[in-house]
Amino acid sequence: GLVERFDRSFCLDHVANKTAGLERALRELGTRAGVMVGDKRYDMEAGRAVGMAFIGCRYGFGVDDELAGADALVDDVRDVPEWVPERANRG
Repeated sequence: GLVERFDRSFCLDHVANKTAGLERALRELGTRAGVMVGDKRYDMEAGRAVGMAFIGCRYGFGVDDELAGADALVDDVRDVPEWVPERANRG
């Protein structure tokens, strides 16, 4: 149930870092609004650097301390959609 919630997906293979990748994605989509979903502090830092809300994933490789300050925490990828619509307009 996640595919229909995304306008596009981007790969980080062709950018210098996550922040640059997010900037490129926002530019190509013609928006400043979005939500970064990740399991590490550097995911949150990249999202915040471009003004995105951040959903921390407890089911990944990160630990709770790394996710402190997230707009939302989820324990399962299926929990992400409930946060995306209301959080996407933060930026």
